[in-house]
Amino acid sequence: MSAHVTYFGEDRIYSVVIQHFTQPTNNTGTFEKDDTPVEEYEHNGQTFYILSNIDSLTATSYDGAYMTMIYGVLTREEIKAVIDYIPSPQSP
Repeated sequence: MSAHVTYFGEDRIYSVVIQHFTQPTNNTGTFEKDDTPVEEYEHNGQTFYILSNIDSLTATSYDGAYMTMIYGVLTREEIKAVIDYIPSPQSP
């Protein structure tokens, strides 16, 4: 099961995808990236990996059941702000 939402702004377009795996998998996805080092960003006990690919960024996290991906033409500060809006899995 998955949810895919695309946001359109003045000069920004980005997507948020959440996939739920009913049977945990070791597949963590394949992502295109350039030579920019991968940045690890911690939020609510989850590690998000921020990857650059020319003019776009992807942030992804996988806990064995849920994979979250945020991608689009965003700055690092903007993609971190989107991540910071994701509630904790322990939240009611």
